[in-house]
Amino acid sequence: VNHLPVGIQSYFSHKESIAIVPEAGEKQAKSLGQILRKVEKESIMRVLKETNGNKKRASEILDMDYKSLLAKIKLYNADEGQTNNLA
Repeated sequence: VNHLPVGIQSYFSHKESIAIVPEAGEKQAKSLGQILRKVEKESIMRVLKETNGNKKRASEILDMDYKSLLAKIKLYNADEGQTNNLA
């Protein structure tokens, strides 16, 4: 964790539920890709909530291209099998 960017390090200090090293009874550790994807998804969803679903404003806050944000929202909703109003 110490080799990750500060933003991700702080995520770990607030989210103890993410395990890099398997704990007792856990089959395997999450890959860095899985961890980053979870951080990205939670960040997007948090900003969308803060902007009351305003995707344009969320893309500005996240410093993300608007079309990229829409694609990520679609991806994360598909991952969960959701068809909510975020897509």
